[in-house]
Amino acid sequence: METLECITTRKSVRRFRPDPIPEEDIITMLEAAAMAPSGANQQPWKFFVVRSRSRKEEMVDIVKASCEDLPSLLEGVVEAPVQFGKMIKKRLYVVSLFFAAAPVVFVVCVKQEENSLLKCYTNKGVSRLEAYKKFGYTAVLSCSAAIENLLLAACDLGYGTCWMNIPFMAKDALEDLFAINPPWEILALVPVGIPAHDPRKPKRKKLEEISVFIDE
Repeated sequence: METLECITTRKSVRRFRPDPIPEEDIITMLEAAAMAPSGANQQPWKFFVVRSRSRKEEMVDIVKASCEDLPSLLEGVVEAPVQFGKMIKKRLYVVSLFFAAAPVVFVVCVKQEENSLLKCYTNKGVSRLEAYKKFGYTAVLSCSAAIENLLLAACDLGYGTCWMNIPFMAKDALEDLFAINPPWEILALVPVGIPAHDPRKPKRKKLEEISVFIDE
């Protein structure tokens, strides 16, 4: 498949067939991810390749447990936190647990290490957030490029993927499960497998809405 064809046909898949993925295809995806550009060529990424069914079940249990905490977290923030929490929890189950059905789940980690410029600011009492605003989230940007390469390589090989935002409420517990410690942290989950459905591709904004040409 041509590069532009992969870019235009790729879509998020949330239902997978159980067929195992050959080792050589997994290696191809990892090699594509590793070719991504990165700030100062730091290559601040690491990929846990989860094929173990029992480990995926542990991940599901962790995500479910984090969902159970939602009502208490919502107290004082929204009206009727218990009812609202139940509604959100039901929705989170739908969008956060499907990864376990994929034959392979990539747990993508980023190395969030302060460089000397950031340290100059944080040592003077500037918060990490403000320091990052000045110098950018280089490691996250670099790792995101690697994830996109992985998605496109998977598409080229005929697999479906979904770039998941961890789910983020379970981030700390998932990091404990995989013994991930600072400066490393989980950035995303990417389940991969042969699609078990053909999801509708969401409409994209028109180019006029997202682009500005500056000629003068």
